[in-house]
Amino acid sequence: MFLDTNSVMDWIENIKTRSKINVKKIDFASLEKWYFSNDGYRISHETGRFFSIEGLRIETDYGKINRWDQPIINQPEIGILGIITKKIGKELYFLLQAKIEPGNINYVQLSPTLQATKSNYSKVHLGRTPKLFEYFRGFNADDCIVDQLQSEQGSRFLKKRNRNILLLTKEDIQIDDDFIWLTYDQIVQLMRLNNVVNMDTRTVLSCIPLGHPLLAQENKKAFSQYYGSSAKDARKLNTILHKLSNYKSSYYFKIKKIPLTDMEGWHISEKEITRSDNKHFKVIATSVEIENREVSKWTQPMIESTQCGLFAVMIKNTDGIIHFLVRVKFEIGNFDHFELGPTVQCSPDNYERGEDLLLDYVLSANKEQIIFNSFQSEEGGRFYKEENKYMIVKVENDFGMNLTDEYEWLTLAQIKELIKFNNYVNVQLRSLISMIDYNIVI
Repeated sequence: MFLDTNSVMDWIENIKTRSKINVKKIDFASLEKWYFSNDGYRISHETGRFFSIEGLRIETDYGKINRWDQPIINQPEIGILGIITKKIGKELYFLLQAKIEPGNINYVQLSPTLQATKSNYSKVHLGRTPKLFEYFRGFNADDCIVDQLQSEQGSRFLKKRNRNILLLTKEDIQIDDDFIWLTYDQIVQLMRLNNVVNMDTRTVLSCIPLGHPLLAQENKKAFSQYYGSSAKDARKLNTILHKLSNYKSSYYFKIKKIPLTDMEGWHISEKEITRSDNKHFKVIATSVEIENREVSKWTQPMIESTQCGLFAVMIKNTDGIIHFLVRVKFEIGNFDHFELGPTVQCSPDNYERGEDLLLDYVLSANKEQIIFNSFQSEEGGRFYKEENKYMIVKVENDFGMNLTDEYEWLTLAQIKELIKFNNYVNVQLRSLISMIDYNIVI
């Protein structure tokens, strides 16, 4: 199916209208096939698959808070986030699915061609095989533009990664009416709308190599801003790799799994697991009924955010090349605890005015500075209606704010080079990278 950008929203709304969707919060006791373990350590599925909610106790000498407890999602499977792409005429089109996830705001969002955990495509749920899974089983490396393992939210997942795949095909693919072919430009324009393009699509698109011959950008007036001679500065890459290695090896971390019932500062009720100050997030239980899924009815625990986050990256034009202000970001669930994140990645409600000057700067940016600004949902299979604000904010080349050691100005080509490898660029920064509109001259 091919539609102009304006018609895509009508198509999504039509799918939502004709689908039976019923998602509601329930008591933990009403979960089916999910149980609190007898020792209180975790909530897990009776098969031992899918994922579990476990308790962690963390001790570290990094940062202002040196000890805390928290629940975390332990999903020791590598899922597949795969998009099929095809050259049609002079344009490259991407095959996306209008997928319904229980935690999605608006329920229906544009997902990759295939978005499946190993438990899903192994049919642990005894349901149907995910649509078009056959294209991602034993594919030819010559047809592959992207094949990378990438991290997910390190504050919520324990060492969680997914395989991000972008496959080129020449085949005529038989697709159902919940799939659509869109150009890159169309997808970027749809990201300017709130909660339309899901997180999994964003992370796959962020992995596209800059300057790939199949993604020729000669028709993009602004593309040269992102791909110039300074973007190939190997010395700068060595600097950032050295810095990341220092962070990853210099601090002490003691991470211990503990019973959920023993977590300090958390309370377990019949309906939720919450912090005593009600900050950050809580664990809830849900009942889900969705038509057109491999399984149409189930229950599961989910993570519900208690605050709206802000993920913003500052950019500046230096000698005709766009540079991004990135930050070495600590998240306990990441493999090495530190990855590159956006300039600002936080819940603003947790900060007083003046406590974080870069946050204050972003929040006070004027209209002319804001290149991108929209609300986006996070992964709807595990997070319940989580929405964060994403911003790209332009600053002047002589931006004079003093920056601490964890900040670096990098070109897009340098960031793209780091994305090629595991555990360097976090999912929030990758999402922002996917939102760049190459038609806009900065």
